[in-house]
Amino acid sequence: MREKDKSEKYLENYNDVFADIVNHLLFKKELIQPESLENGSTEFIYKAANDRFSEQRRDIVKYCRKENILISIIGIENQSQIDPDMPIRIMGYDYSSYQEQIKNKTNRRVPVITICLYFGEREWKKPFSLKEILDIPEEIKSFVQDYKIHVIDVPHLGKKERESLTSDFREVADFFVGKTNENYQPSDRKLKHVEAFMTLLETFTNDKRYGEAIEKIIQNNQKGEISMCTILDSYIEKGIEQGIEQGIEKGIKKGIEKGKNEEREKMILRMYQKGLNISDIEDIMEMPASEIKKLLNTLK
Repeated sequence: MREKDKSEKYLENYNDVFADIVNHLLFKKELIQPESLENGSTEFIYKAANDRFSEQRRDIVKYCRKENILISIIGIENQSQIDPDMPIRIMGYDYSSYQEQIKNKTNRRVPVITICLYFGEREWKKPFSLKEILDIPEEIKSFVQDYKIHVIDVPHLGKKERESLTSDFREVADFFVGKTNENYQPSDRKLKHVEAFMTLLETFTNDKRYGEAIEKIIQNNQKGEISMCTILDSYIEKGIEQGIEQGIEKGIKKGIEKGKNEEREKMILRMYQKGLNISDIEDIMEMPASEIKKLLNTLK
């Protein structure tokens, strides 16, 4: 199984995807070109209060250059759960990058920006700043420095924001929004980084079948023209073969419904023939048990 702390496996680590996220979801304009980015250090060694050396790891760090001159350092941290201490954590990450600049013994300092990409189902409403998590007496509040963070709540991105994306991350955003949206339809846009895309879905849905389906999908599409529709078709087939023990999440259910009614009927019959009971089929297809029984009697 792929490990979450291996940032080279993340889709966002590709320069075209990274620039797409930063430009369209943070800056809201084209400020960074993919060719201006290079991988930065994601591991930092620091001396703790007990005089012991500790290690800090980040998900993704990129150096942004303009005319071969470093102008900023940008990082991405991935979250599947709301962390009330995220402002403090990000302060630590940013400090590590600034400390590295000090260690380099140059007089020039560049800004550090960190984005938190959040994939959880519950909307991230707080915290967005250090002051929101501190219990501060009113009389000293004006003397306490604040630290604001940039959280991108992927499952709650608006349609306009998603449509502004030009990389494979648009399919990621559509997928996670679609998990809680009845109108979700898988796209037939071709993916550029298929394996990294599937790895991200596997990581943040905690579903191994995405990873298991990678090789089969690539083998069955020799031309390399793989879209979200292709992935969902393969995923559904894989689920049926395995008995669909856990059921299929809502986004995948909508993938099932993309076909014609006849295909839907055939799928219900095939599930029944594979040994699934009426209750299982009812949960997966989101159909009343009475309709399923009637349909199976007709098909028989």
